[in-house]
Amino acid sequence: WFGNGEKIMNNSDSAGLIDYKGDTIVVPIGTFAKSLGGEILSAPTVFDFNGDGKKELIVDGASGGFYVFSSSESDREGYARLLYHTRFEASFILPPLPVNINGITYIFLGSSEGRFFVLNPEANEIVWRGDIGGEIIGAQSIPEKGLYILAQRGKAKLFHYQFFAQTPTWTCDIQGGNVTPLAKGDLNGDGVTDVVTLSKDGYIYAISTSDNSFLQGFPVKFAPSELGVTQPAIGDIDGDGFAEIVFCNGESLFVYSREGVREMEFPVRLPFHALGSPILFNLDGNTSTLEIVLPAINGAIYAYDRYGRILSGFPITSGQALSLASGDIDGDSTAELVSFAYEGTVYFYNLKPIYPHANSSGWAMWGADELHSFSFASLQMPEPTDEPIVSNYFNYPNPARDITYLRVNLSRYAMLRFTVYDIEGRAIFASGPHSPAGNYFELPFDTSHLPAGVYFAKLEAESDKKRSVKFTSIAVVKDGR
Repeated sequence: WFGNGEKIMNNSDSAGLIDYKGDTIVVPIGTFAKSLGGEILSAPTVFDFNGDGKKELIVDGASGGFYVFSSSESDREGYARLLYHTRFEASFILPPLPVNINGITYIFLGSSEGRFFVLNPEANEIVWRGDIGGEIIGAQSIPEKGLYILAQRGKAKLFHYQFFAQTPTWTCDIQGGNVTPLAKGDLNGDGVTDVVTLSKDGYIYAISTSDNSFLQGFPVKFAPSELGVTQPAIGDIDGDGFAEIVFCNGESLFVYSREGVREMEFPVRLPFHALGSPILFNLDGNTSTLEIVLPAINGAIYAYDRYGRILSGFPITSGQALSLASGDIDGDSTAELVSFAYEGTVYFYNLKPIYPHANSSGWAMWGADELHSFSFASLQMPEPTDEPIVSNYFNYPNPARDITYLRVNLSRYAMLRFTVYDIEGRAIFASGPHSPAGNYFELPFDTSHLPAGVYFAKLEAESDKKRSVKFTSIAVVKDGR
């Protein structure tokens, strides 16, 4: 259905509207295309398959089917026209993934048995196929680097292929199994594409495609749960110009930085279990930060800001939401929130009365976008000021026995927050915000109760909508050690 309630296809389907508090409508799902014989289908990819300037809807299926539907009809039956159909000796669950190889767009299909196929839409032929012997969970094409495929059979493994090669040039074992689809983007701002995945066992992996090495600080351990882990959403939630990794283990919401350090306000313990993946949604119109929105199994949708606080107007009621999406559906320049519920209902939420500047920039749905590219954009770094906010940051005495002082020298007024982490990345101390009156600030940190070892103190300084992050290491020693 169109956002104004009109039908996309002129068929006999009918819809009833039910008003909830004047800001929510519930619309029965309209049929887009005829039944394909009961085949279980993947999530759809929306993409210009045949190069005609119009987008098609592409799906694959558990019985090996691959289908391309037109966004218009031609036979006046009231349903989308099937443009292309073929079948493979494979079972597909992963959505079709458009990949760019040497300037040509192909379609990647990864199967549950480990076979993969790369299809050239223009030539209507398979140009590359292979078998990696495990269920394919995700894939990413990196220009001039090759194809990365994530698969699991028991434990998970990441494969790197040069384009059209029959054997991988590099593999990496992933701790445990039950991994999330592979995401890509420039996580640490060095101009090189990185790939990211999480495992149910409680590990975050981030690998640079420049040399297939782990980024500094990764892999990093987080607290796992029996409920598993959601697909992460990746984007800049704190306005520092770098992306954060946002996910849920069913019980708590986590945010990790590009260095593999957990943000100090997180994890946030959720009021109810949440199994659906979060989306990153610009609710207040602030282009430098994104808000976190996620569905819970109690039938509510929660939204959190960068400090882990629930936003005004949330939670909002829904069915037992399976997944969320955001976008300007009705063309009023304000994004709406869409919830897809277990009972087969789609909920549309008008956010304009509370958030008139909401837009869907960020990670707008499961898989990030309509291509399910699991890709986060390279971020625009903040413009540098004439002089840095923090001119010096250190601690003394260092090594420390019973106490050390975190000392900050500032070039101008700033709001300060401190977080101290142990060697495993767990936050053990947080303090702030602080508003120093002068150009320096000292914070005492009690180390008497800590075992000997190395700790890391993170400083976040904000001034004039700019943000600076600094670290200092603390060596704690005890008598005789």
